[in-house]
Amino acid sequence: MTSTTVSQGERPSRQRLVAQLVMLLVALHLGATVVYLARPASLPAPVRAGIDRYMEPVFKQAWGVFAPDPVSYSTWLRVRAETAGGVTSWFDVSACDIHSAVLHHLVPDRRYLTTFQLVKHYRGTLGQLPSSARAIAADDADGTSWHGMQRHLVAAGASHTGAADFVESDRSMMGLVSQIAAGRWGDSRRVQIMIEDTHFVPYPARRSNQASERVNRWTSGWMPTQSFPHAGREVVGGVYGQSSGCTNESTGGPR
Repeated sequence: MTSTTVSQGERPSRQRLVAQLVMLLVALHLGATVVYLARPASLPAPVRAGIDRYMEPVFKQAWGVFAPDPVSYSTWLRVRAETAGGVTSWFDVSACDIHSAVLHHLVPDRRYLTTFQLVKHYRGTLGQLPSSARAIAADDADGTSWHGMQRHLVAAGASHTGAADFVESDRSMMGLVSQIAAGRWGDSRRVQIMIEDTHFVPYPARRSNQASERVNRWTSGWMPTQSFPHAGREVVGGVYGQSSGCTNESTGGPR
């Protein structure tokens, strides 16, 4: 009886101890999150570094509107194709997504976010390549297989992992723009993309008469179009085709 009574008395104590530890951990995590987002200037550098190591990359906030990483630039994806009639104008995929699926929509379509994440990942894997390998990514790739491109990137100094990551992103990107090109212009032999970043003027400099937005453009080489089921062309054409209402084409840009 005594041992049973003692064990039953100890059990609530252990449960309270576990509950208190959980509450303490939750409070510490919430406190670290608040400090990470607020970034108080008086916070000692060692403490800031410790909080950063704890929060990143698992708990990092990536809202894009609030601190500590507000969006400082806008990104635009453009595509053009080489058809039997020649080279088309540049078609602004991002502008089409925004105007047809985001603006004035009570429940915006996730199409823009999907494209944005693809562009973000593509640009990230491209940025991990050394400059010599990025030059290969900007060259025309007629007749070059994906495995061949990966070998060329490694030979130019890219790591095997970095080359494989970029090739995977490149395949996804070219699959998307091949469908967009087919839906908008019909059969095409090659496609090319342009990624444009427009950097906003920093807030302290916005009152200056000489302040201006900085624009960076990166243009890929020409890539063979990727095959996909013909039935999907009508669906993509309804979104990006000539009858979709997206008329944002231009002849501007490099090459």
